[in-house]
Parts: sequence; C-alpha cells; structure tokens
Amino acid sequence: MKEKYKNFKENLEKLYKKFGRIENQGYDIQEFGNALVNDGKIGQAYSKHFLNQLNNYEKLSNDFPEFNPYIQEIMKSSLYILDQLEQVEEKIFASQEHFSDVVLSVSTEVTGATGSLYLAESGINHLEIENPNINIHEKYNIQTPNILEYSRIENEIDSYLFKIDPKLPERRKGAWTTINSTSLDKKAQAAHTMRDILSTIISKLASNAEVKKTEWWKPTPDKKSGVSLKQRIRFLLFGPKNEIENADELENIENKVNKCFKEDSYLKSLAHGSKKGTVELIESIMHSMESTMLQIFKSKEKYGKNEI
Repeated sequence: MKEKYKNFKENLEKLYKKFGRIENQGYDIQEFGNALVNDGKIGQAYSKHFLNQLNNYEKLSNDFPEFNPYIQEIMKSSLYILDQLEQVEEKIFASQEHFSDVVLSVSTEVTGATGSLYLAESGINHLEIENPNINIHEKYNIQTPNILEYSRIENEIDSYLFKIDPKLPERRKGAWTTINSTSLDKKAQAAHTMRDILSTIISKLASNAEVKKTEWWKPTPDKKSGVSLKQRIRFLLFGPKNEIENADELENIENKVNKCFKEDSYLKSLAHGSKKGTVELIESIMHSMESTMLQIFKSKEKYGKNEI
C-alpha cells in the first residue's frame, strides 16, 4: 500500500474511533440528563406538596405552637435549597451553552463527511459514464452510500433555507420531484435547480457589495466583480473581520462549492447524450450540493459572525 493510502487508512481508523468515543460520551451525557429530569420531577413534587399544605401547616402551628420549630426548619431548608439550586442552575446553563457548541461542531463535521462521501460517489459515477464498458462499482466492489436519515437532513436544510427565502424549501423539494420524471433533460434541470439554490445562498448571504465593505477585501484581478468565490465563502463563514478562524474549513467548503458549480454544464451535455449512469451521477451531485449547503449553514452558525 502506498504511503499516502497507509496514512489515509490510519487517519480513517482514528476518525472511526473518535466518533465512537463521541457516541459513548453522548450516552454518558444522556444518563446525566435523565438523572436531572427525574430529580427535577421529584423536587417539583415535594415543592408542590409543601405549597398545597402551607395553609394547613399555618393553621396547625396556630393551634399547636410547638409545631412552629418544624415550620421554621422547613423555611430554612427551603432557602438553603433555593440558594444551592440557583448556583446549580448557573452551572447547567453554562454547561448547556458549551454542550450546544459541541453538538453543533460535531454535527458540522458529520455534514462535512457526508459531502465528501457523495463527492466520491459522483466521481465514481463520472468514471462509469466515461467508461461505459466497465461497471466500476462491481469491478472494484464499491458500495453505494446508504448512511443518512435523509428526511432529518432535508428538514435541517429547509429550516435554514426558509430564513433566506420561504420559496427555497419548495424549490429544493421540487428538484427532487423532477428526478422522477422520464426526461434526462429534466433530471439535469433538477441538478441545475439545486445549484441555483446554492448560488442564491451565497449571493444573498455574501454579496459582492458586502464583501467589498470588509477590512480584508482586496480586488481579485481575474474576476470582473473583483470578488472571488473564496472571498465570498470567507465572508459567509467568518464575517467582515480580519480573522480566519479555520483556514482548512474555508478551503474544504470552497472546493466543494467549486465542484458543485462545475458539474452543471457537464450534466447538461450528458442529458442530451442520454449516457448510461447519468441519473445516478445527478442524484449523487444533488446529495453533495445539499450536504455542502448544510455544512455552510452549520459552519456559519458555529463561528457566529453573522446570523442568517
């Protein structure tokens, strides 16, 4: 095995173990959460009991003064517990804030892995189209990805798209409906619609005018607008300030967006030629585009520079 593949294999093995540890940590947190839920319910039950009995306790202590010390003790205990719970609540909120950041970060990385997986699948589909006499999947025992609960992924995308334009979720769903048509031209148009949605996200959230207002913008000579795709993705993720918080993530998303944009003209030429494997390629590209959109949204949210 060549050195680069050996290193790649080692990194994938580490990645697999890392996600496994994260899963186990999730179970640990889940146990803590369940314990809090149970204790919260029991604590509410005791508090409600005392509230319901308060008038009765008052009457009892009026008739039997010797009961007063018990009431005093309950009062003191309640104040002490209240003080302790306020401190605990601060810790819970602080932990919750960090936990939300962790969940978002892990979710972003999973989305990134999804996009990479479908990019690989689109590359294999390209090979099958250009080499019609070879079944690449069969010859190399390549398995078609079947990992995602796509309804959940789609709902996440649509919730973000709706904030940009309420019509975008319907356009995205319409693109997938078009896939079921018999015409290859229409299927290629479905991918074009998805590409157009991705383009809309970038133009609305990172317009040329907004990028040019930043402290860091410098004209890109080979672009008529003076603004490069990388600059727009940078603005999308990190906002107008000089700091690039994660150069690798910026490059990763830029490469995926570039790939999505370049596929459009290729798919149109395929549709007219009606080559075998076109539908599979279109579907893998559309999945890749959706994953790229979701990665953009989550990365933007993670760095929190400018909200949607």
